[in-house]
Amino acid sequence: MQGLSRPLFRGLRFLITQTQHQLMPRARIASKPAKEQLTIAEQAIGFFVLTSVMMVPSSWMLSHLEEYKHRPEPTKS
Repeated sequence: MQGLSRPLFRGLRFLITQTQHQLMPRARIASKPAKEQLTIAEQAIGFFVLTSVMMVPSSWMLSHLEEYKHRPEPTKS
């Protein structure tokens, strides 16, 4: 394992040296209070849409997982 680490370190040396001396600028974020307050109904609709966009496709894939595991046999002509 030791024989593999030296060439790997030499190959990745340029990545290691670049990240050590690189300065990251601070983000200039200025926040203010919202111009319009969202109602409870608007917040609930947004939460429902966000949740359903993530959950529906993943639930569909999990419910059809067995179909993805078994591929159909190719038909012989």
